[in-house]
Amino acid sequence: MKRLLLVLAVFFLFCVNVYAVSFEGLNLKNSLVVDNQTLVLDGYGIRPYYALIFKVKVYIGALYSTFNPPVNPEKLVESRQPKVILMHFLRDVSAKQIRDGFIKDFKHNMPSFINNKDEKAFLGLINKDVKENDDIYLIFLKNGDLVVSYGKLDPNCKNRINSFEAQKAVLLAFVGKKPYSKKFKKELLGIEKP
Repeated sequence: MKRLLLVLAVFFLFCVNVYAVSFEGLNLKNSLVVDNQTLVLDGYGIRPYYALIFKVKVYIGALYSTFNPPVNPEKLVESRQPKVILMHFLRDVSAKQIRDGFIKDFKHNMPSFINNKDEKAFLGLINKDVKENDDIYLIFLKNGDLVVSYGKLDPNCKNRINSFEAQKAVLLAFVGKKPYSKKFKKELLGIEKP
């Protein structure tokens, strides 16, 4: 009996440590390991889409980095340390809709990135429609690689480009001075709770 209680206690502690939070039915991990570094969950929230007077929940976003929340957005963007942004979709979204969202955010936050070869290469990585409960991981590696991994965290995925400029533009799309949603930006950076 004591052995069973010990096993259950260890299991309970393991479960508590693996997941930091349950949000909108999604269990977000407390940390991820990328490039042999532990990245901690900085913040999470819902990326909305505003259509006329309606607010539509598009995806849950979560930011993992080597920083501790609240995260300074300028330091995050300039850092060469690995980072991950999880996009967990709450509805079906086409690849074109995802690309169009990034293009709008690039125009507002890094206009010099528009229509250059790295922008085209990054947008080419957004090549699959997603369904409700699908995940996209945006993985920012120390060597400048930006990986777009569908379904699971896979830093070795071949769906990548090598461009610090692309890394910067994509991060600015989420945490730049003119994000689509200021509330979502603050949630990702751990400044506000959802």
